[in-house]
Amino acid sequence: MVESFGVAPQVVAAIIRTWEQQAGFVREIDLHELAELPGAQSRVLAALRTFPAPSRAVIDSIADRLGEMTSALKLFDAETGATDRTAAERFRQLPGR
Repeated sequence: MVESFGVAPQVVAAIIRTWEQQAGFVREIDLHELAELPGAQSRVLAALRTFPAPSRAVIDSIADRLGEMTSALKLFDAETGATDRTAAERFRQLPGR
């Protein structure tokens, strides 16, 4: 049995939208607001509050990585589409039999 390989454009577009959204959400994390949350705090949240400058750098790094992944996937999507169109055109140009 041969497995087929395919790239569904709607799936790629959904991933791109999700990564773009998540990068924005991550970048908008407000450490000052986190410090004011009531109730029991996790160790991660305590570390974020205790070390705001390094925490901000990590948050920005995560958002940047999501942005870089989005850019790479957009390029993949564009190049895959162009390659598919080129290959399809070559098949259309084959002489009839």
